[in-house]
Amino acid sequence: MNKFIALFIAVLSAGCAFDQKQASTAETVASEYRVLVLGDIHFEGKQYHTIPGMTYRTKYSKKYDEMWKNAMPDLFTASAKLLDKDVPFVAQLGDFIQGYLPLKEQRAKMLDDAFKAVKPYYPNHKLLSVPGNHDNQCYGPKNVVKSLKDYQTYAEVFTPHIEKELGRKIDHNYVIRHGKDLYIFYDTYIKPDDSIKFLNETFKKYPENRYVFLLTHLPLFASCTASPGWLMPYYRKVADILFKQNAIVLAAHTHVPSVIKVSNGKGSITQMVASSIGYAWNTGKPFGIRCRSFDEMLKKVLPVRLKKPMHKNPIDYLKSLKIESYELYDNATGFVYLNVSDKGVFAEFYTDKSGKAAASKRLK
Repeated sequence: MNKFIALFIAVLSAGCAFDQKQASTAETVASEYRVLVLGDIHFEGKQYHTIPGMTYRTKYSKKYDEMWKNAMPDLFTASAKLLDKDVPFVAQLGDFIQGYLPLKEQRAKMLDDAFKAVKPYYPNHKLLSVPGNHDNQCYGPKNVVKSLKDYQTYAEVFTPHIEKELGRKIDHNYVIRHGKDLYIFYDTYIKPDDSIKFLNETFKKYPENRYVFLLTHLPLFASCTASPGWLMPYYRKVADILFKQNAIVLAAHTHVPSVIKVSNGKGSITQMVASSIGYAWNTGKPFGIRCRSFDEMLKKVLPVRLKKPMHKNPIDYLKSLKIESYELYDNATGFVYLNVSDKGVFAEFYTDKSGKAAASKRLK
């Protein structure tokens, strides 16, 4: 009997040790890992603009079509070579397609083909995305295109691909919890009140986080000399929520990579903008800094671009905050790997196929 009890205790102890080892391993994986981030990729092809019998105008981009034939496969291949098991997912930040097609059937096929074109580069990793303006954009005569925006086709065609990657149903906004970190995939093209409500409910559900990441297409802070008004709706309300979380915003849209850090006395937000536009990839030009400060950016902003901003002047809003650092980059198009650990969050910018990072910037 004593031998049986001893054997039982030994087996139980071994099981506990195994469980502890598993927990320890899971904690190690969750606490130190990388995430691959892609900016705008603008999938395009002339075949989508030449449907037999169709005479409607489209907005075909020869530049993006050639980019997809010549550069994008090389960019994806280079990024995939650096993937390993510690990468939980690949995040694309909107404008997956070029769009600008009048017929729903065209847009649906482009969206479907685009995902199927990119996924094979990352067969063992989840490929996730948020919608960009081009993903919903229509173009053509008024008797064919009833609205400039088509959110329904994206939801019907592209969202199911994301759901398959995740193995669950999602709404416009969705969340991934990886270890102690929270990733919020944020749709800036639905009713803003719904997204604000989603953010508040998410932080009630997940009040304790090591790092909070908001993945969005439109930036939160003015980050482009071309048009500082390219910002998400209700950006000030979103910022008020994210300051309390000391969040990191991952955005795209501007095609101008940047890292901006601001605070308001209650917390801080770091915004990183990524670009994956292939025609500026692997050019041989060195990584450079276009603007090293907010004041330098102001000198390069054309006053005419602020006369009719999309929102209340975004420059004045930035001036009301403490700008800890403000950098806009040149020759930084490609892909970004986030290195996430207890030591911080670092963004490595890759601009060519050498496999070596052109620059590393600390986000947190």
